[in-house]
Amino acid sequence: MFGFFRKKESGNGYGLRLRDYVNPQDSVLQIASKEVVSCQEDDRVIDVLASMLSGVRRMPVLGENGEIKGIVSSTDVLDFIGAGEKNRLFTNTGLSATVKKIMSPCTQFLSATDSIPVALEFFKLHGKPMQPIASQKALQAVISESDMVNIISRPTGMKVSSVMSQKPFMVTEDYAIFDVAKMLCRGPYRRLPVVSKGVVTGIVTPHDILSYLNRNEALNSLKLELSPIKPIMAREVSHVRPEADVHEAVKLMKLKKVSGLPVVNEDMDLVGMLTKKDIIRIMN
Repeated sequence: MFGFFRKKESGNGYGLRLRDYVNPQDSVLQIASKEVVSCQEDDRVIDVLASMLSGVRRMPVLGENGEIKGIVSSTDVLDFIGAGEKNRLFTNTGLSATVKKIMSPCTQFLSATDSIPVALEFFKLHGKPMQPIASQKALQAVISESDMVNIISRPTGMKVSSVMSQKPFMVTEDYAIFDVAKMLCRGPYRRLPVVSKGVVTGIVTPHDILSYLNRNEALNSLKLELSPIKPIMAREVSHVRPEADVHEAVKLMKLKKVSGLPVVNEDMDLVGMLTKKDIIRIMN
């Protein structure tokens, strides 16, 4: 089952004002994460994957002198092992290939002297879930979509229904694992709701697929995984109602450590999807 999403655009006063939650003059370091898990560009993909399976979804990649070279994510790994265009790089070295082979290069980053509004515009411009903060290209901290969204510390007066993506992309329980992996790597989706007769029954992320492949020693055979996604999807799905305040959704995302929530009605029918990217889009 496929869907197309439609989003409301900010304008005419529509949006969440940063100055209602933080001092616009504050440095980005006020909300950034200073304890950063990183890797080296010559580290092996298989070793970085081990960190990802323990809970690190993405990390900065550093050169031998500590300079920022790029960002690598679980989606990059999934792409590399067969779900996307990076699979063409999957040669005889396989998962022993170096991270620099699959990372997304990073040539622009924030400075510690940049303000929070500058960081917000950086997110909107580059559309990445994590942005490094550097001095002379040396990593100091990172700021994530979570750091930005978590500044919303009280009710906004704005309903989830006014921010969410309507008619979101979704899959059904019988979709093949390989097909879902391709969707996650080739579209702007980091998590896909799984439905049965329109009712949300699960959610699936690159981490779920990589964990399954790792458990079954099948990291080299993703393209052969044609069994249904249902057995490996996460069944305990945190969700939010369309009439809820955006702040309620932010609190739930923080509690459950997720980047997006299905929006459901009282019958658990999927009516939308709310992500941190959606919230950042209407912040100003």
